Amino acid sequence: MSKYKVKFWCDSCATSNSRNSEIVDLVDDWHYTEEQAKEIFESEEKQAELLMFWLADNCEQGIECLEEESKNVDM
Repeated sequence: MSKYKVKFWCDSCATSNSRNSEIVDLVDDWHYTEEQAKEIFESEEKQAELLMFWLADNCEQGIECLEEESKNVDM
């Protein structure tokens, strides 16, 4: 285990079981070099990019453009 572990999580707050989380060792699990992992730890921008990557891979998401008359339609 390296010292570069991150915890990802997302929660829709829909139910008590709606939270998705994962702890990842950037070096051992995702094969980043120690230098790359250190850069991520030192950069909020790189952390945000990594989070977006994780979210895209682990949480269903989407966007839908609605016509003007459809604005009040329940999901």
